[in-house]
Parts: sequence; structure tokens; C-alpha cells
Amino acid sequence: TNDFRLFPMSDMEDGSTEDSLQDWLTSHDPMLVVTHGDPMMESNPAFLLGQLDDITSGFITGGLASSRSHHYCISGTIGEGGLCGIVFSQDVKVASALSQGCKPLAEQHIITKCHDHTLIELDNKPALEVFEEDLRSMAMKKANIDPHAIMVESDEKIPDEYQNMFKGEIHAAFPIKGSDQDNYLVRNIMSIDEHEKSMDISQLSGPGEPILFVHRDCESVKEDLSHTLCQLRSRLQKNGELFNPKGALYISCVARAFSDFGREDKSGELSLVRDIIGDVPLTGFYASGEINAAKLYGYTGILILFL
Repeated sequence: TNDFRLFPMSDMEDGSTEDSLQDWLTSHDPMLVVTHGDPMMESNPAFLLGQLDDITSGFITGGLASSRSHHYCISGTIGEGGLCGIVFSQDVKVASALSQGCKPLAEQHIITKCHDHTLIELDNKPALEVFEEDLRSMAMKKANIDPHAIMVESDEKIPDEYQNMFKGEIHAAFPIKGSDQDNYLVRNIMSIDEHEKSMDISQLSGPGEPILFVHRDCESVKEDLSHTLCQLRSRLQKNGELFNPKGALYISCVARAFSDFGREDKSGELSLVRDIIGDVPLTGFYASGEINAAKLYGYTGILILFL
């Protein structure tokens, strides 16, 4: 078939991606671009994704490799150090959906003072104080929890059920401008400076940008994935059409790998996909950064259906 074309591993500077696709793109309009990337690449992945978007003009999805050793990526050949993948033409019918897996703690804020990765002020108040207020707001939604007990300064003041919040379940998130799904890019909170009342996050930011704090656990992953999959199936059946996907690709954050949803077989997400979408041929991988609409996400799950 001529409905797809592979492109090799590249950092986009040598022109190999454009060269490998140029003749194919003259006679095809790309609908879907699935890319696999090396998380240790020297270039900024966001920059390379932008270049790939300029070359293909398709809907770019995929993920960065996750591995304990080499981050090999395969697209005809094996490579490291950039992006590779496959481009599908407009004649291949697909549908996709993104599951964020997180819940906002409270309303979004505006960054009013920052420096590189450091948040200094949000809404003209010390960033750490705003963060604490959001934690209290979340606590007030929990039964029989004193919101004033949720403090950052000392672990001794934090109830046991909230200890895990400070072990990778609370993150910063940046809303995507113009997103009709209210999507956001989740980034890690790297450190907290109690004296300066500031926070370091794994994202360069600037004054005027919106930001919010989100909570992720097994329950939020399950709830959001269920909702996302049901919406996808409902969207495809809205005109009474037969729902019969020919295959599926699922890309999930490696941090979601242990979300077993209480199932004894530890199948978690994949069983949920099967329960809602059906027993269709499915493949995929765990990623150390998921790609959707040419943007690099974190802690998400992406399902692509071939119809």
C-alpha cells in the first residue's frame, strides 16, 4: 500500500526526514503522524516536533521512549538521538483521544513573577502560599479533614493520607491556549523554597502565563480514562454508524504503568480500553513523554483507533 510512509531517525537538521517524505507528500495529504523519540536527544523535543509539524502538516502523536538503558527507536532502521516514525495518508481513517488522568486542585492562576524554572509569585502572592491554598481547597472537599492541617512546611503536619501528595502526585500544569478540550501540559514540581516562598518546576515560564495545580492518583487516572474512552466511542457512534475499529494504538505514560485499578491480573488501563472499546487488535508502549497535536505531554494516555 502507498497509504503510509516511514521516516528515519533524525534531529531534523540533516534534512533526512524531509528528503524521505518529499515525493510522497507531493501526492498525499497526511492525516496522522505517529512519531517515536529519544528522550535523551540533544535538541529540545518541542522544537523538533515543531519542525516535524512544518514538514508534514499532519496530526502528530506518539511518545518518547522509556527504557532503563538505551532509548532505541525503530522506523525501518534502529536509531537514537531524534525523532522517527510513520505518516499515514488521508485515506486511512483514524480517531484519537487524550486522557489527562489528573484533577485540578482549584481554579487556575496567573504567573505574576518568575525566573526561568522558578515560580516566585502567582496572582501577585507568594507562589508557595497559593500552592498551600489550593491544597487546603482540595482538603475541604474531603470529609472530616481539617483544611488547616494541610501544610507544606513540615511533614509532621500533614495527615498520613496526604503524604503521597508530596511523592509525585501533585504537579503544576499549563493550560493549552485555544484547546477545546481544556487540555493542559503537566510538569513536575522539582523543589520548594520555604524561605523564599517559591517553587521550581520542570518548565520555563513567563509572566502572564496561566498555571494550575493538579492531583493524579490511580482513581483519577481510571475516572478520566473511562470518561475519555466513552466519549470517543459515543462520538464515533453519533450517527448510528457501526462501531468496529480494525486496530488500535495506545501510548501511556510510564508513570501510569502501575495503575492496575484493583484488578488482580494487574492489567489496569488495557483492560479498561478493552471493556469500553472492545476486543480489537491493540499495540503500543509506555512513554517518558507523550505527544499529542505536536505537543509534549506528561502523565497522559493516548488512544488511536484505525477505523
